[in-house]
Amino acid sequence: QNLSNLAWAFATLSLHDLPLMDSVAAAAVASITGHEHEWPTQGIANLVWAFATLLLPNQSLLDALAGGVLRRSSEFRPQELASTAWAVAKLLYHNSPLMNVVAEAAVASIEEFSPQNLGNTVWSLAVLMLEHEPLLNAVSKQVIAKGADFRPQELSNTAWAFATLRLHDAPLLEVVSCEAHRKSSEFAVQNFANTLWAYAKLLVSDAPLLTV
Repeated sequence: QNLSNLAWAFATLSLHDLPLMDSVAAAAVASITGHEHEWPTQGIANLVWAFATLLLPNQSLLDALAGGVLRRSSEFRPQELASTAWAVAKLLYHNSPLMNVVAEAAVASIEEFSPQNLGNTVWSLAVLMLEHEPLLNAVSKQVIAKGADFRPQELSNTAWAFATLRLHDAPLLEVVSCEAHRKSSEFAVQNFANTLWAYAKLLVSDAPLLTV
């Protein structure tokens, strides 16, 4: 836990101390290997998040942390699953078994996911080009039911992810369009750009959205 807290603090403060982070990684690998059940799930999630935030793709650490997630995915809370998925995608760590167990665990607890967690998780699937149908369907249902709670970043991430995976989900796109109109004053240029790109990618003509 001390190792993950240290890494989390450096990442939160954007402090790039490569020798220190290398030492943290080496110590974490030695500590977690064969002792995955002794590490708190939050510690695993925070550690991989920290290295992703600092863009440090330490292969040995990622492999060790993946082992912990694979063995204990059902114990991870929604925030931990979402941040783990985000980190894995951010570092372009292609590990299908890892992402599949994260996706399965996410489906099981999808009702507890916040809009930010949903947006980050589906974004991760798209970055890694992983079309996990049960999770994508579950995310779609959540967006359709709770679209009013989604912020611009979360709406645009979701639209971008579905378009990247070439998934034309008409009900979901309708909700995103509706919320984009309603919250247009809150949308940053990048949010609009990503959302419009998604509609164009899927060949969806939404004139009101184009005139916001």
